Parts: sequence; structure tokens; C-alpha cells
Amino acid sequence: MLAIDTSVDALEDLRTRVQAPNVSYFLGRVDVLPLMDDSVDAVLTGSALLSVDDATEAARELFRVLSSGGRVSICGEGELEQVLTGAGFNDVRTEAVYLTAVKP
Repeated sequence: MLAIDTSVDALEDLRTRVQAPNVSYFLGRVDVLPLMDDSVDAVLTGSALLSVDDATEAARELFRVLSSGGRVSICGEGELEQVLTGAGFNDVRTEAVYLTAVKP
């Protein structure tokens, strides 16, 4: 699992709440990920798609790094559903304040 955010504080907060040994924390932008295609099973991010110039391109980058069946969870709602669907994700739905989507 990959946790991505531009905020050190947000990542540290997540690290203290998530008790999973297989989480990698990445401080940086979601639209340029230094990862191989299909290399991640899950991505968790706070407001990463809200802090980029092109949310659709950033969602495509998430799609690129996720393996088939991989999931992305993003804090947000509204137009982000269309962004994720436009990037190729399916089964996009809002759960509480997080959107989740699956790469087919």
C-alpha cells in the first residue's frame, strides 16, 4: 500500500493511525510518481488530487502505478468521481468522505 501526500503532518498523522507493516509513505505530488507500472496494490491519499493542476492526469498516474484489481482511496467528493472514471477506474463510490475506485 502506498500513502501519498504533500504534507509531512498528514503522512505522520496517518502513520500513527495505521498499524500495517506493508504501507510505504511518499511525500510528494500524485501527478508524478517515481514508480513502475502496475507496482502498487493500493493507494491512500488525503487531498492529493485537489492540489494538482490537472486532476485527470494525476488520476491517470494513479491508474498507471496500480496493479489490476488495485484500489485507490481519496479524500474528496463531487467532481472527483468523474475524474476517476475518466482515468479508467470503475466501481467509483463515496464512502464517508473517501472515494474508492478499482482498476479493472
